[in-house]
Amino acid sequence: MAKGLSGRIEPSRMLFRFAPPDEITLWMKDTHFDIVAYLFDDVGALVETFNMYANTDTFHMSETKVRFVLELPQNEAQKFNIKQSTKIKDVSCPLY
Repeated sequence: MAKGLSGRIEPSRMLFRFAPPDEITLWMKDTHFDIVAYLFDDVGALVETFNMYANTDTFHMSETKVRFVLELPQNEAQKFNIKQSTKIKDVSCPLY
């Protein structure tokens, strides 16, 4: 299980890659800033978005299998202009 942004004080970004794609659960325990989590499927299409709030125990469960999760601080999310038509492609990163 990946730790994600838990325990970080300064707002940070993180990209998770799941191989194979899987249904996932996210939460904000010990995360000290609000984030937006963007979930992308196996072809890189945006399939779900979660607004998640600091230091809460709410579970956010995907409704489908996802390949990538991009977590951004809420105060930065708008500048990336991510919308329903956004796709992730050709991403090389460690597997989590």
